[in-house]
Amino acid sequence: MSHQISKLLPGLLCTSLLWLGLVMPAQIGTAIAQPPPPKKVLPAQVANAVRQDLAKKTKIAPGLFKVKDSSPQTWQDGCLGLAKPDEFCTMALVPGWQVVMSHGNQTWTYRTDSSGRAVRLEK
Repeated sequence: MSHQISKLLPGLLCTSLLWLGLVMPAQIGTAIAQPPPPKKVLPAQVANAVRQDLAKKTKIAPGLFKVKDSSPQTWQDGCLGLAKPDEFCTMALVPGWQVVMSHGNQTWTYRTDSSGRAVRLEK
């Protein structure tokens, strides 16, 4: 019987080492580096809606505003988290954008829905 074990031992040892080599890294937290997720691009219609609103408020031509920064956001209500006094807002999560526009040294921060139909200037 010990002769049979001595014949099987090298095979069992190799199989065990192979198994440990394949399974252990995942168990001890070895991570494979992954690229960061791609940055979402601000839709042109959202940028244009913000430019148009800002142009009305400032009397500056819309084409002079630059998108300084933008990031996708989810707002807690239909007023994009910027309800006015005595304003009623739908109570639903609204996917959209926070957009920072600039002209010269001035900047303005806007909140929008995902299509640019709802646009609000942060104060």
